[in-house]
Amino acid sequence: MRVMLLHKLAEDIPEDYVPPQKLIADVGKMVSDARDAGLLRDGAGLRSTQREAQVRLQPRPGSGGPGTHPYGVYYLYYIHTHGLVSGWDWVFSVAYMLAFMYVFLVKTTYTWLADRNSPYAFAEGAMRRFNVQSRLERRNSLTH
Repeated sequence: MRVMLLHKLAEDIPEDYVPPQKLIADVGKMVSDARDAGLLRDGAGLRSTQREAQVRLQPRPGSGGPGTHPYGVYYLYYIHTHGLVSGWDWVFSVAYMLAFMYVFLVKTTYTWLADRNSPYAFAEGAMRRFNVQSRLERRNSLTH
């Protein structure tokens, strides 16, 4: 089982707040003890997302990375050559996949659950990336 540990400062704590040295030492000891006991693999390289740091997660072999594609191709070849699927199975499965993608990924994410008044705004740097702000302004000017 894998667990990712995240922490967030309370909103009323200033950004330049530095915790007491004793607390830093106690947390450091707790992390070291967890690592020595085999409960924590690694915590290096993680930074605050407020500073727009990106965390890169490396896929393990056999977890859906590029090395697993031959297995998928072989599976499709196997079920086709052994007559385990018909042409209608492919038609229904592709139609079901497209319907699922549209309803649960497109409509749910961007329409039904979207909240324009959300208190969790995107960071300024994220909005500058790919000219998102200008695209939103252009879209809003077309709809009004």
